[in-house]
Amino acid sequence: MRPGLAVKLGAVICLCGSLAMPCSVFSYTFDGETRVGRNLDWVASSWGWVSFMQPADGGFGAMFFGAEDDIWPQGGMNDQGLVLGMAATPYLAITGNPGGLPVELDFWELLFSTCATVDDVLVFLAQYNLATISGYFERGHMLWTDRFGNSVIVEGDVVIPGDGSFQIITNYLHSEPQLGGWLYRLKCITRKKSKKCIHRQH
Repeated sequence: MRPGLAVKLGAVICLCGSLAMPCSVFSYTFDGETRVGRNLDWVASSWGWVSFMQPADGGFGAMFFGAEDDIWPQGGMNDQGLVLGMAATPYLAITGNPGGLPVELDFWELLFSTCATVDDVLVFLAQYNLATISGYFERGHMLWTDRFGNSVIVEGDVVIPGDGSFQIITNYLHSEPQLGGWLYRLKCITRKKSKKCIHRQH
């Protein structure tokens, strides 16, 4: 990892309505330091899991985060400082690259063992048909961040690059906000001179 640059897992404080089940993921860079964080809310009785992948054959090591019995992770991080956070969204059809490679059980292991940057991720994803696993990528979006402070939101066929400052996702689609989502309120992120407050509700 480059000196002066750090990727830190942080905490996001959400103010939720009583019937809301919101998730949030953020990426925030200031003074050469990048922080990422996420929360995953579903129901009070739900539980999560963490799994680890050792580096092998010249690849990178990684850790993955998931929920309950679902074998497909909802986030992860590798030893190069590449971080993924996912959040559930309304359904969005994926029509691009129907002839791409199928998403199989080793998809995430391959990605995290070979990708170190956001650009690497976009090249990797472009090889695949993300509609292979019905409802997985079509009902969720991804926020990717690397150790250099680059970030990107991927919503099926849509790629939304970050501006080098911050990006945030929750349970609505940036590309199709009219589709709605759960009530979401994100507390202000305050860091030294930056006092921007991001508030979205759908």
